[in-house]
Amino acid sequence: MLLSIYNPTLSKNDQHTLACMYTYEKHGYSMKSAFVWGEAALKLYSTTTDVKSVLSKASKLDQVMNLLDDKMMMKSILSYPVARRLRTIEPKVYHDGDQIYDPVYLILFFYHSLGPEGVVKCQQFVEKHCLAYCLMALISRCGLLRAVVYNCLASFEQHLVSQRFYWKEQLLTMFTLLKQSIKKSNLKLAPIVALFLSKLVDLFTHPESKISRTITRFLLKQPYIDLVHIPLFGELFHSSTAEVRLIFSSSSFLF
Repeated sequence: MLLSIYNPTLSKNDQHTLACMYTYEKHGYSMKSAFVWGEAALKLYSTTTDVKSVLSKASKLDQVMNLLDDKMMMKSILSYPVARRLRTIEPKVYHDGDQIYDPVYLILFFYHSLGPEGVVKCQQFVEKHCLAYCLMALISRCGLLRAVVYNCLASFEQHLVSQRFYWKEQLLTMFTLLKQSIKKSNLKLAPIVALFLSKLVDLFTHPESKISRTITRFLLKQPYIDLVHIPLFGELFHSSTAEVRLIFSSSSFLF
């Protein structure tokens, strides 16, 4: 069972394993619904012989999100592999690859899980840094991967509308501003802008943050987000509040 020895990272071994799974798919064995990996996959497949039941359990979004490591997600956002392409079979060497999630696996998982028939806990999706990861993936050089990400974001927004949690409206406002700011189809974002958006989403989950009010004013200030210059740079860098300047100047502002 390939998934039992797989972790969705960019280590060379995991890339080889993913390439093997693609080969299986090419020969008619669909693995697109079997997204759990490692010990979780081994345990799942060892407890039942009903393939349909296994695939149903393995594809639950919340189950897979629980397997994601928060620190690895943050590192994967900061060190996003811009050159990684969908359906790339030939493994490449990535610095700290075993500590960075593979977007080819994760983004496709999000795509299949965020469909209208899926059960999506939007708050958990944000708190597990999955939305931030999707936003960061918009810097990818692979146009096909970016197109999949934009589809993921649109699907997530549809699920978001019908749910209730404290900072839902901030997310909806950000989505509205982002859509009004993107003038070109399948736009590739600048890394610093994508990182800002990723951190913005993370800050929504911490309303007690020193810059929470600044973020709220930013969202209401204008009907778009500047995708060329660094958003909020001037306001935060020249802030009269010492705490805000400290947060902005520290690495914690961008993870």
